[in-house]
Amino acid sequence: MLPSLATTIELEDLTYPLIMQPKIDGVRGWNPDGRLLGRSMEEHANKYVTMRYSSALFAGCDGELHMGNPCSDSVCRATTSAVNTIGGKPDVHWTLFDLVTRNTFWKPYEQRLVDLHSFVNRLEQGMPNMAHGISVIPSRVVRSLSEALALERHYTDAGDDAVCFRRRDAVVRSGRVL
Repeated sequence: MLPSLATTIELEDLTYPLIMQPKIDGVRGWNPDGRLLGRSMEEHANKYVTMRYSSALFAGCDGELHMGNPCSDSVCRATTSAVNTIGGKPDVHWTLFDLVTRNTFWKPYEQRLVDLHSFVNRLEQGMPNMAHGISVIPSRVVRSLSEALALERHYTDAGDDAVCFRRRDAVVRSGRVL
């Protein structure tokens, strides 16, 4: 299975309600089977980051790796440099936006997001060292174009340069999806 990828859309063409999230311009990190991979389905070069998030515990987690403030203008460059440098122990964080396992595969995205929050909360309570640097992307349901534009303005004012939309009822698909 390949990771889902974002696609460009026009806000006016969307059918609401949708889940809206800020877009983090880092480096893709997904763990389909116990190994952290990039969108190319290969491990990242940095041994520490790859080992840190390569665990059966994280199997099914999908998100964006980032160094420092995810709204920074240099987050993509800093993260790319960190994950492409073999040595060192960079403080790369993993902001998750999906949980795709055998148990969640056919669930709608909205339920997978609930399951993802539950997973991260259990991790924080039971294994705080493993939970360090892991968070879930902020998500809000928008019910109209005017709500989407207002929330997009909020995110861009906070420093994000783009947003992502997810259909609440969407099941897992590979490739470019909404």
